[in-house]
Amino acid sequence: MQRTTSDESRDPGSPFPVRKRVAFSQHGGYVAGARSAQGALSGRLVRLASNESAFPPLPGVMNAIHSEEDAVVRYPDNDASELRSRIAEHHGLSSSQVAVGNGSLALVEQLMHVLVDPGDQVIVGDPSFIGYSSVGKVAQADIVRVPLSGSSLDLEAMAVAITDRTRIIFVCTPNNPTGGIVGALELESFLKAVPTDVLVVIDEAYREFVDDPRAANGVDFLDRANVLCLRTFSKAYGLAGLRIGYGLGDPQLIAALRSVQLPFGVNALAQRAATLSLDSQTELEGRVATVVSERLRLEEALTDIGLDVRPSQGNFVWIVLEEDTASTVKALAARGVLIRGYGHGMRATIGSPADNDAFLTALTSVRDRTGE
Repeated sequence: MQRTTSDESRDPGSPFPVRKRVAFSQHGGYVAGARSAQGALSGRLVRLASNESAFPPLPGVMNAIHSEEDAVVRYPDNDASELRSRIAEHHGLSSSQVAVGNGSLALVEQLMHVLVDPGDQVIVGDPSFIGYSSVGKVAQADIVRVPLSGSSLDLEAMAVAITDRTRIIFVCTPNNPTGGIVGALELESFLKAVPTDVLVVIDEAYREFVDDPRAANGVDFLDRANVLCLRTFSKAYGLAGLRIGYGLGDPQLIAALRSVQLPFGVNALAQRAATLSLDSQTELEGRVATVVSERLRLEEALTDIGLDVRPSQGNFVWIVLEEDTASTVKALAARGVLIRGYGHGMRATIGSPADNDAFLTALTSVRDRTGE
């Protein structure tokens, strides 16, 4: 099923239309993890709301940040050439297949500029990463929300939801906030059902924490020109504050993304930190193993106190509640523990062992007080 409209321009050799834009709007609606809690008890605040790393930056990163005087005084490399080359090498690709952004969300916004016109459809899971909808609304897209199947995306239902107005489908795996994955065979079947002029964005912000052998790896599907894989340095690499993510895909699409990027949008310190982080894979793997071990411990402990905890492949756990979670999240915040609530579910980041213990203690206290 191929579609065209009167206001689109197609790059030579491009498998789907890319609409040229030069404007760069600000996304709205997305609220980052809380940095404080009103009414929190005195003492250390336990921040488990934003899936940040419990570890410091990888070796060499802080030394480089403190010593890179020119990175503060001078404008950064607008092309991020060294970093793009290192990312390409890391994944066995070419630099022409790599775009970097001020966090992967910046790349999502750039996608809206080159692919989406007002009234076009963007398909997302429900619930899934709120940034897709926030940025899509700014682009005046019609956001089509497809309920999950358990804690994972329902790809069959997403395929059924495709219409002649569909431009982008976001496949978040592991899904944020629920932690479910999309299997490789499932994704292969789904991609065969998606028209070649619809872009499938495989968002793998938490890929480093995946230990399920059935899970899809987005890089394995880059032979398709309508697939873009998103990764980030915010989670496992611990660079959330520096804001740096990247996309992997067809050179035609990558060139279009880079054509609408904000000039000097990725600062020099972030570029340097990310490049150095790629040189510390052994250290990274050790940290990831610790997070996965703590994830399992926390899931078991939460199950033992009678909660419905769904298996997660991210650096967080997902707890399903029958009642609205707002009161529980507020009560935890009053005890100095910040987590994220989503209607009838709660997401808690895997922190340090001490932070995880504090969360368990606070949650047990809340449940005992409410008689649950």
